[in-house]
Amino acid sequence: MKIVKNEKGETVLEASPKEAEAIVGFVAAATPILEDAEKAEKTAALREATVSKAIPAVVDTLAKAGYITNEQRVKAAESLKDPVKVLDTLQRIALSAAIKTAEEVKTLGSASTPKKDAAPTTKAASVAAKPSAADEHFLRSFGL
Repeated sequence: MKIVKNEKGETVLEASPKEAEAIVGFVAAATPILEDAEKAEKTAALREATVSKAIPAVVDTLAKAGYITNEQRVKAAESLKDPVKVLDTLQRIALSAAIKTAEEVKTLGSASTPKKDAAPTTKAASVAAKPSAADEHFLRSFGL
């Protein structure tokens, strides 16, 4: 097998019938593999575009729900591009929600008005000002 110039000046491959048969076999075997790779590349590009388009809405929701501050939006958006960090974020949100639910269940059945001899409580103000342990852990996962 050798590469030569034909009478039109084009570069061509001269091969024996056996070599030509091997080349045809290789191309036939490689074609579906290359087509699958092209489909996978297009699918990945579409997935990446879809994720990039969805990230701003997710960041807005995280901010509105109080999981991140407005100053943390850029870093949160970057973290959401990494599937491992997304899974970690979901786990932390679920943990935070479970802890908050457990805290709410503890308060069920308690009096809504303070007893006459009880000192006024500032629990609501202190809870709002200080994030829970789960929330702090969640924010640390974003490096915040």
